[in-house]
Amino acid sequence: MAFVEQNYDRKFAPNTRETFRRQVLHQFMQAKIVDYNPDNSDLPTNSPHAHYALTDAALSPIRAYGTKQWEGATKKFIKSHGTLLEIYSKPRQKKLIPIRLPEGKTLNLSPVSNK
Repeated sequence: MAFVEQNYDRKFAPNTRETFRRQVLHQFMQAKIVDYNPDNSDLPTNSPHAHYALTDAALSPIRAYGTKQWEGATKKFIKSHGTLLEIYSKPRQKKLIPIRLPEGKTLNLSPVSNK
């Protein structure tokens, strides 16, 4: 939040830290760009010592940004870790139930939970 304020002239109130974490950093974690508390995974979410660090895998494409190596480094990262679209699509695909209609068309439907 301090980085965004300093570099983008956008100030956030201290009570928005959780919203910032969920709406920004959560996606970076899922994309394998950052790790949460890589040196102490036992820290609670609300710890003042909680922090994020760039992953080793993300450093190569980040360092290559603006160079001839950018495209290759990015493709290597994506090949190894996938895209967010692929990551977000996987769980939904596993839960779909294929239904074949009489004319032969197949629909993939979500199961209904009666819990």
